[in-house]
Amino acid sequence: MIFFRKIRQQQLGENKFGNYSLYAIGEILLVVIGIVIALQIDKWNEDENLSKTEVALLKEMKKNLEADLVETQRDIDLNKEKLNANEIVLVNLKGPKSHNDSINFYYANLMGGAYLSTNTSAYDNLESMGFHIIRKDSLRIKITELYSNKYKYIHRLESNFIDNFYSIQLQPLIINNLVTDTVWISARPVNQSKLALNHEFKETIKLNIHWIKFLINGYANIEEEIAALIIQLDSEIKNRND
Repeated sequence: MIFFRKIRQQQLGENKFGNYSLYAIGEILLVVIGIVIALQIDKWNEDENLSKTEVALLKEMKKNLEADLVETQRDIDLNKEKLNANEIVLVNLKGPKSHNDSINFYYANLMGGAYLSTNTSAYDNLESMGFHIIRKDSLRIKITELYSNKYKYIHRLESNFIDNFYSIQLQPLIINNLVTDTVWISARPVNQSKLALNHEFKETIKLNIHWIKFLINGYANIEEEIAALIIQLDSEIKNRND
């Protein structure tokens, strides 16, 4: 700029307006180029900051999902235990016979379940920042599908099962027909012979078995979705760090 200023003053002094105009245009071009470069640098810095934010968010989400995976596996194991208890009790009620105390544990575990506790801190941050921060379309779609659809579906399923079926149908029958010695440890029929002939009780146990199997299948699907997304997140994080 100083160089052009000196030339401009020299040209003005010599009254060479044609040459001066060329140098004036050169000055303007330099200013424009400087502005463009500055804007490009600002955009590069902004993109770099967004990229760092995205990677940090992906790492946080990976940790969230790893915890969710452990929780999902725990819920599958818990429901398999409940399924086993219900199937053993149903077999025991096939005919009127004397009660065997060895299955008290299974009577005590006809009910029970756990809500899938999902960790959503990373997804909540993503919602507040805007989904556009995830640049890879397939990854963004996979994330929103899991959190917006799959998790909500399994929570609705849990609510229908635990809040409605347990509370309205199964629990009253258990209260009326079983004596609980120790919660989750020991329970026994009030009258084994009558219970073996109780059609409503046995049909409700069958329905409970159906519900538990359905819930286990739902958890298994979620487990697969989480595991696949963790792999995808890990791959994207490694690509960004390379």
